[in-house]
Amino acid sequence: MISPPISVDLQGGWSCSFHFKQGASGGYAGVAEIALDGLRHGELVIMDQPTLAAAVARVKLRASQFVSVRSVGGAHKPWRQRPEAQK
Repeated sequence: MISPPISVDLQGGWSCSFHFKQGASGGYAGVAEIALDGLRHGELVIMDQPTLAAAVARVKLRASQFVSVRSVGGAHKPWRQRPEAQK
């Protein structure tokens, strides 16, 4: 069964569309397509998660990390200089 994708809004004009399936074990897995102003910039593979809520939470976390590295202020900086490394 194909489910409609879940849209996730991200910072700075980025968006994410999560295409998922429920596996035989009952978990959820899929692919998240990440776009900036409608142009696709990458995809993330989300491995089997126990619930749909857990899968969506994983998408939000990984997509926000993807965006923060590629956004102004995060791109092409060594890890130690990125804001998330300062925490």
